[in-house]
Amino acid sequence: MGIKQITKKLSVVSVLAMASVGCDSGFDASRTVKQSPLNQASLGLAVQVDSRQEIDQLMLSEPNAKVRTINANHGLYEIYNVPKSVVEKYLGESEISENQLVEPLQPLSQPDVSQLAMLNSDQNGNQFQPCRPSRQKPSAKISQLSPSSTSPIVELGTDISLSSAGSANHRSVAGDLKVGWIIETPKGSNITQTQSFGKDLVLTPDSIGLYQVLLLVQDDNDSCHVTAKHYVVTANEPLKSGVTPLAAADVSEADLYHIEQVSAPLAWNQSQGEGVVIAIIDSGVNYNHPALHQNIAINEGEIPNNGLDDDHNGYVDDVVGYDFNNSDSYPFDDNGHGTHVAGLAASPVLGIAPKAKILPIKVLNALGGDQASLAGAIYYAVDRKVDVINLSLGNYGQPHSFVMRAIRYAQSSGVTVVAAAGNGHPYTGQSINTDQMPNYPSALPYDNIIAVAASSKTKFITSYSNYGKVSVDISAPGGDEDNPLVSAAMANPQGLLLEAMSGTSMASPVVAGAVALVKSARPDLSPSQIKSLLMKTGDTQTQLQDLTVSGKELNVQRALSELADQRQNIL
Repeated sequence: MGIKQITKKLSVVSVLAMASVGCDSGFDASRTVKQSPLNQASLGLAVQVDSRQEIDQLMLSEPNAKVRTINANHGLYEIYNVPKSVVEKYLGESEISENQLVEPLQPLSQPDVSQLAMLNSDQNGNQFQPCRPSRQKPSAKISQLSPSSTSPIVELGTDISLSSAGSANHRSVAGDLKVGWIIETPKGSNITQTQSFGKDLVLTPDSIGLYQVLLLVQDDNDSCHVTAKHYVVTANEPLKSGVTPLAAADVSEADLYHIEQVSAPLAWNQSQGEGVVIAIIDSGVNYNHPALHQNIAINEGEIPNNGLDDDHNGYVDDVVGYDFNNSDSYPFDDNGHGTHVAGLAASPVLGIAPKAKILPIKVLNALGGDQASLAGAIYYAVDRKVDVINLSLGNYGQPHSFVMRAIRYAQSSGVTVVAAAGNGHPYTGQSINTDQMPNYPSALPYDNIIAVAASSKTKFITSYSNYGKVSVDISAPGGDEDNPLVSAAMANPQGLLLEAMSGTSMASPVVAGAVALVKSARPDLSPSQIKSLLMKTGDTQTQLQDLTVSGKELNVQRALSELADQRQNIL
């Protein structure tokens, strides 16, 4: 699902990636895939088997087959280079489904010749001219010289060397091409030279995040062509010690209006989320952020960085969570979305549940992810004994059967799933009635799912927020262009700690934090009881009556007061 772009940054609703558990037996390690699919061509067949031996037999019998282990504990794998009919021959009784992509977290730049106006002159001082329409335009081609891997995922510290040598004039046009490059960097980058001229470009990223490189060429007739490449720069940053917590004085009270709007401070004398763990299944979390570090759920069963699966849960060194994008134990945020979401849910300074714990699980990057990895991440979260799962992501179309099964597993384990209702039409941004055009997983009809719309500072539903009398349960502050929600930022060389975003992705963790407060106060309540309580005790909003099931905006204080009244009546 798309993202809501606002003045200070973007917002979101989206999802996914991959995980690897354990080693394979009897076949070459090169046939084991670690990176989750990032485009249609790289998708495989998602399978769920009773025994790993079934996968091994297929791999030994089919020499071209490759496998990605997503969640071995639940028999979840992805098979590549083998037709479905052949996979069915080996795994006939198993669940087999085409894996599916999930949309990128943010819109990627669309190359346009108008961007020539951003360039000054080429390496010889020749001015770029306004482009003239022509059927005889030149071709623009970017060739990657290094790194040798064709993956768009690049480790921080790696230079990216590109060439325009494959670009050429139309066959009927002579002369030399003017060549220009434009580099779009992540927020917080210190790179100031965002234009370059000449045949080649060497990009040295200084920050994690999305880099968008555009190549623009112009011939002697002023005809133009433009193309682009995108890179996600990531890093495996270990958990630090001795991080000084962010002080309340470092944040403007005006930037915390979402907390006041749902009356959370009035509930904190009854509960602050103690003993509750919220899984943030997203783009990862900046777990070394001073507003989050002290609330990260540490896996005490693991010895950090010893290369062993000390707690025998199938994941090596998963001290702070897991990265299903890259099959490692560093769910470090390289987009910013997951960090922002985590802060709204359970930061001691920025969040609704200031003493709840956060389990970071990375299934997304700026280029998207896949449904099978999302399913594996949900299983992982439940097995890590979380109480709440936040899913600030989604897709239109049909729900994936593996994700549905994983959410039912969460339901059977007493885990509440809070999901963003979506930020409108993927192309126009206009709000959508998800009763008619469902967004999944928020629209799944399970009683452990709370589907959340976004309301503004004035408590009205925002212009971008999806709605649905049947499919959306409640609204919560999600911000808008004038009043976005402020929360934690991803790591960056400028040291920026806070960032503003808007979207149902922001409203969802506000509700997840409320669920944590209720669960802490009443651990015996089931997901359906918590859901009913929050919907019953919200603030009635007339304009929401036909837009959500409850017709209400979240009110945390009233929910906790209702619990106190119930306890008093029992006494």
